[in-house]
Amino acid sequence: MEMIHMNEGQILNIAQSLFFEKGYEETSLDDIAAEAKVDSNQLKERYSTKADLLLDVLSEDFIDELEEQDNQLTEKDLDRKPAEIVYDYLYKRLHPYLQLSKAMYRDLTSLALRAYESDPEQLKKFVGLDFMLVDELIGFLNQMKEMGVLSADFDSNEAAEIIYSVLAFEFVVFLSQGERSVEDCMAGVQRKVRFLF
Repeated sequence: MEMIHMNEGQILNIAQSLFFEKGYEETSLDDIAAEAKVDSNQLKERYSTKADLLLDVLSEDFIDELEEQDNQLTEKDLDRKPAEIVYDYLYKRLHPYLQLSKAMYRDLTSLALRAYESDPEQLKKFVGLDFMLVDELIGFLNQMKEMGVLSADFDSNEAAEIIYSVLAFEFVVFLSQGERSVEDCMAGVQRKVRFLF
């Protein structure tokens, strides 16, 4: 098979497809190289571990989603309850990730725990994704303050951290209860957001 030059975007797209379809554990760097028609050794020079590649996939996807979405409030939002606005924002922001299987979420959680034990740099990348979400949420809540939907003294930073905690809690419950669906998870998020606001 003739190998073509490695294209970063193509690699990330193929890796994402394989990870999400087959699962993280069932996908190897060799599988990704073969599908992308690139030299396996060249891919392994760029990504020393499969986890590094997955983190790049998730980071790229997260940033792409942010750039594609229009999270600006409109005049119509001024008549809506803050809880509805915040939940709709969260749902829209997380929607691409709600399509993943529970097995893929378990793979990601296992990977994060292994990084905690053995690879501090990888752990920083994982945590960095969470901080990106919190920072983005702070910006959205500040926009709600500017539009008068939330009071001027509303603490966007504290609220964003609490909302992140709600997401983390619902995610842990989702992973630990076999019968719990993504819809159940998001319904739990919605109830707690209503309570907060």
